[in-house]
Amino acid sequence: MFRITGRARLTAVAAATLLLTGSITAWATGAIPDGGETAESAQLAQETSQAQVEGSAAGNAGGASEILAGITDTVSVVIDPGAGGSPDVVYPDPSEFEQPVVGNPAAPTNLRITQLGDTAVTANFDAPAGVSTLSAYIRYGDSFTQQGLGAARTVTFTGLTADWDYVLCVYYSVGAVESNKACADVHTTGTRATEPEPLDAPTGLVLDATTSTLTATWNPVAGATSYRVCHVSGDMSWQCGGYRQLSDTSVVFDDGSINPATQYGVTVVAVGADGVRSDEARRFITTPGNPPPAPTKYAAPTNIRVTAITSTTVTIAWDYPDDAPITVWSFTIRQQTSYTSVGVVGSARSFTFTGLAPGLGHELILEGRDAASKYTEAGRLGFFAPAL
Repeated sequence: MFRITGRARLTAVAAATLLLTGSITAWATGAIPDGGETAESAQLAQETSQAQVEGSAAGNAGGASEILAGITDTVSVVIDPGAGGSPDVVYPDPSEFEQPVVGNPAAPTNLRITQLGDTAVTANFDAPAGVSTLSAYIRYGDSFTQQGLGAARTVTFTGLTADWDYVLCVYYSVGAVESNKACADVHTTGTRATEPEPLDAPTGLVLDATTSTLTATWNPVAGATSYRVCHVSGDMSWQCGGYRQLSDTSVVFDDGSINPATQYGVTVVAVGADGVRSDEARRFITTPGNPPPAPTKYAAPTNIRVTAITSTTVTIAWDYPDDAPITVWSFTIRQQTSYTSVGVVGSARSFTFTGLAPGLGHELILEGRDAASKYTEAGRLGFFAPAL
């Protein structure tokens, strides 16, 4: 069986090549969507863009003023009020990159599945004469397998899962510009492997704590060969391991990571011989005693300023008392979720960083510490690297 969607028109000859076991949908991303899809997408993009602009303006107005006030030199710098962009990881829908781009070379044509099995698929397609930098990928969700094809107009992917849905795309490059993509939905033949039955979640989880230790005990789970135990405090990430095993179903955290008057969470997951896991059991407890004093910090560096900048390099200076006991500065440049940190000698009051992304916003995060690991408050500065 096969089906053809309205995303592209196929001739009877092309459709005949799809008479294979499995469900295959072929389309070229150069095809024009219907008017309803276009209107809905445009409206959504406009609403999203407006919301982002309003949120960015409200959230960054104060920060931009503070940054501008810190620039006291004569270097012309474009301030980035977004301070390098959001540090939150954003995962776009991979299908967004398969939509046609106006002005890019046309997508390959006549994409057709010529062989299809339980774990492999072969596709053929046509591309302009003389093109010799062809590529293809197959993906499940946002998990990709890529192949460079050279001048070949055929591609085979193996190692697939039976009875599974994939998207296969082909394209080519003209210099540094990629063509639009031609893509096909592929459903492999065969029978999907049966998932093993999950184990029951541990029951009877009980926590006990002192000012410096945390003990967890639970009931055994039938079929479990081991248990994965994790703990967390406050807004920290869950830490797995770091405990002593008291018995098959009891552990104690006593490695110095437990503090008095602090809430901790513990999760326990049963693990079977075949790797299958149970749902987690979770409990929270607050340790007795008085909370430790909040760590004190030195004042943040002041008058942080850009003194020289190119598309890839920036020199940043700052002020701090000469007699301060700072032994090292942590000089960190962030661009969205990418962080690069350099240790700078404590007597320094400027540093030149190489490795900016041209045309993009960055954030400097500057902290100092002394020999006893007492830190300063962080100083920050957002700026744009000039475009090439």
